[in-house]
Amino acid sequence: MKVFVDTNVMIDVVLNRKPFVDHSRLILDAGWANKISLFTSSVSFVNVHYIVEKFTSKEKAMASTIHLNELFEVLNVDQTMIDQSIRIGPYDFEDAVQYFAAKSANCGCIISRDKKGFKQFDLPCMTPKEFLDAYFL
Repeated sequence: MKVFVDTNVMIDVVLNRKPFVDHSRLILDAGWANKISLFTSSVSFVNVHYIVEKFTSKEKAMASTIHLNELFEVLNVDQTMIDQSIRIGPYDFEDAVQYFAAKSANCGCIISRDKKGFKQFDLPCMTPKEFLDAYFL
């Protein structure tokens, strides 16, 4: 199954954010075990690197980026996705960009702790716990 992982899930793991890290880490572990295919956008990759560097160090940010790059397929965000996200209406722009990136790769769902940002879209959005409960328990 192809799943799109939102920025907040990646940051939970890299920064060991409690109480979210446990479920988020299990999502990434399922990717390492080739039980699911993990996708994210180039926007997420840049944001994760920036936030990790801001809260830790350049070295940790780069090490995390290298590690995540081995695990995720990174989807390009293009002009069409930006245009679609602008036109879609009064929704969260960043979530709209993520949605269109996920759709471009035919992902089956989006995994995010910020489900409200994706509720208007036709692609299911689940928290890490909901995803694990639905597919692995």
